[in-house]
Amino acid sequence: MSAITPDVSGDVPGGSRVQEPRPFNYHSLSAVLRTTGSVVLMASLSVMLLRGWSNSSDLARFYTLLTYCGVLALSGVVLGRVVRENKGARTFLALALGAVSVSVTVLGALSYSLVNEAATGVPTFAAWVAPGRESVLLAATTAAVVLSPIAYFGFAVFARRSAQRLTILFLCSNLLLLVPSRLPVVIGSIALALVVVSLYELAAARRRDSALATREGHLAAAIEFLPIAILLGRNFCLYAVDELLLTVSATIVYVILRQCRYPGHGDPGFRVRLVHLARVPVALAVALGAAATAVAAGAAQATAVPVFTLVLSTLFADLGFSAPAGSARYTRAAAVTLAVGFMLNLCLWPSLAGALMAIVSGAAVVIYGFSAEQKTVFFAGGVALAAGIGHQIHDALREFDFTSWSGLACVGICAIVVASILERHGPVLRRRIIAWRERFAEWDY
Repeated sequence: MSAITPDVSGDVPGGSRVQEPRPFNYHSLSAVLRTTGSVVLMASLSVMLLRGWSNSSDLARFYTLLTYCGVLALSGVVLGRVVRENKGARTFLALALGAVSVSVTVLGALSYSLVNEAATGVPTFAAWVAPGRESVLLAATTAAVVLSPIAYFGFAVFARRSAQRLTILFLCSNLLLLVPSRLPVVIGSIALALVVVSLYELAAARRRDSALATREGHLAAAIEFLPIAILLGRNFCLYAVDELLLTVSATIVYVILRQCRYPGHGDPGFRVRLVHLARVPVALAVALGAAATAVAAGAAQATAVPVFTLVLSTLFADLGFSAPAGSARYTRAAAVTLAVGFMLNLCLWPSLAGALMAIVSGAAVVIYGFSAEQKTVFFAGGVALAAGIGHQIHDALREFDFTSWSGLACVGICAIVVASILERHGPVLRRRIIAWRERFAEWDY
């Protein structure tokens, strides 16, 4: 028989029990301090950029910025090697990678001052002026020597196997910040191309490196889009913005949100559903921007509704194809949008082209609704098709003279042909209509 030792660690004479002290939560305090430190470091960087602390030249402040970037990276290395604490080290390295893009942005402003010497339309705090081409060339060389190792080491910490690929992609994206142009069409084209290339490269890297599926990998992937955000944000805050740049920006947001897809099985999760739902207003913004861009480019106002309809229905169809769980809802919305949009265009701007577009779109939606057995889609397509045909018949009847011999002959011929069809095939047509009506009643809405 084994001895049983009573637990009297919490008992005191008199029957009372002493409560164990609650352990101090060092992890929460550390997280708060890391967040506070990151905010303070970003604030100090902002003060440096806004000229709030020094009267030195712009070129000297740029070299100070490079030094600041190096200090952040060195702090991360020392913290990881000496203290052996990874979270703080990664925080410093993430801030250093952000400072790399900021440094290249400032270098781009210095080089742009050589092209736009008068700094037209640029606020005072953003007007970085270089003394000459030689100084900018020396600054660019120094930046390449200092920033390239920082970028590689930072990505090596977050995703070692993909460090080379991520570093090359990051540096190439930052190099496009040096393009000496602020035209919306140029900036929009560069940003859209960067998003497509970045998503392709990240997808390829993710297939080979499972580390990119972790939290650190997600942070490394998010940092890749920082140059794109700076590229667009710079124009939005400091330079001209037009309909094209707004449309491109909305398209970029849609493309990025599209990467969050439903899994092939199981519950997709609240976040995935929320991101997918957020694509709907973004799709509306893209369609509105495309219509506004078409009108601003010189197209007639009558093209606004067709452009909006085509873009929105295409994006709704894409929503359905990328979300198997809700594909029927979004494809139905795409078909109805296509039919109703062209029918509305015909009502607002009646024309032969509008009627033909209503007929073609209506016929396509009717065919899709019939194949998918969806009443709403079939009815919307039928209304658009009837509107287009009705418009053409109305125009034809206005030009048709029933009092002439040819008009009377046409009416008589049509009456005899219809009578012959009803006489010969009437019962068969009636049975087919009844059978089709019963089948139609079983369709989904």
